[in-house]
Amino acid sequence: MSSNRKILGVLCLILVFNLNTPESHAEEQKFSDVKIGLHSYVPLQYFIEHDLVDGYEDGTFRPDSPVTRAEAITLIKKAVIDFDENKEKKDENTAEKSTEKNETEKKEQKFSDVAEDHWATSAIQYGIEQKIISGYENGQFMPDKNINLAEALKMVILAEKQKNPELGLEEKPADLFADVKTEDWFAQYAGMAKKRGMLRFGFKNNI
Repeated sequence: MSSNRKILGVLCLILVFNLNTPESHAEEQKFSDVKIGLHSYVPLQYFIEHDLVDGYEDGTFRPDSPVTRAEAITLIKKAVIDFDENKEKKDENTAEKSTEKNETEKKEQKFSDVAEDHWATSAIQYGIEQKIISGYENGQFMPDKNINLAEALKMVILAEKQKNPELGLEEKPADLFADVKTEDWFAQYAGMAKKRGMLRFGFKNNI
């Protein structure tokens, strides 16, 4: 498994095709390096159009740049919350109670290396509450560490499982990519990815 294989593009790709995010059909190219023909052009364009991801001052987007763990959970949170067409609207009382509950949980559940004023605190807290992220055994989340494909797949699949509780994960899937072993910690996520065709663009029998 590659430690970093166009993670940003892959993240946008699987979010669009597996979290029911509408596709983009725009022809305008906002960034010079996001062109038709790019492996993840359509999903990237959708996120760019809706100002969910930013580019650089030189007019580039740099789709092959590494993505941190904080950036990944932030992107997933935006995809799940902003694009969930079936999300129920809560009345003011429920919203207030939810806010109070979240504030309480924020104080109780916190990684030692994520300060309250960290730019991704909200997204990281969301990931904790939705059981999408759990951090490391030392109590840290390592928000600035570059995420790899295995970690990205786990986050996306667990995010989808929150929307679809019946989504089953096999501990030892029979059908895996050639470079994934059944004893690998991410085997069940890689197996689900292959089974559902989540990496059908740009990946064959290896990830």
